[in-house]
Amino acid sequence: MNLPVNKKSFIELLQQDLYKQSLVDSMLTGVDDELKSNLKSDLEYVLDNRIEVFSLLSGKIGDDEDELEVLIIPAIRKTWSMVFINKPTLFNFSEYGDKKLELFQLYWDVDDFINYLVDFLPKIKNCLIEFKYLDMGIETLNLVCQNYINKMISNCRNKTYDEIKLEIRDLKLKKTLK
Repeated sequence: MNLPVNKKSFIELLQQDLYKQSLVDSMLTGVDDELKSNLKSDLEYVLDNRIEVFSLLSGKIGDDEDELEVLIIPAIRKTWSMVFINKPTLFNFSEYGDKKLELFQLYWDVDDFINYLVDFLPKIKNCLIEFKYLDMGIETLNLVCQNYINKMISNCRNKTYDEIKLEIRDLKLKKTLK
């Protein structure tokens, strides 16, 4: 005899402070101490101020996949780490590489990433449907995260040194005023 289980939805769980804190703490595992506060503030910001994204992106990508809203926080963590931990090595070999890397990192904005997810994910939700042996949810989010990083890299290319310096200044000012 199977009794119905009263499972709470992920969105209901996010209303509980202890659950939110445990989720944030789990995403901070393996992050260097000097970077933890940056990631923690981004995650807490999303959980406190952008909670609507979990409803907007609810559902599944494939039939047997995880709920999409459960993958949002790991997608933020993954993309954030591609910006601050596993930085693109491309900047090591380019002219003004250190300044381009600084610009690249300043492009990171969790609000922009969330808006990108909300806009982009519905457009590509079933793009991997023919791949029967892939975890479509995880792989789709991997592609989405990588595409976002590539967009940021593209924004850093073909800029003069003066353009880079000016944009760094503008982004620092914008982040200070935010």
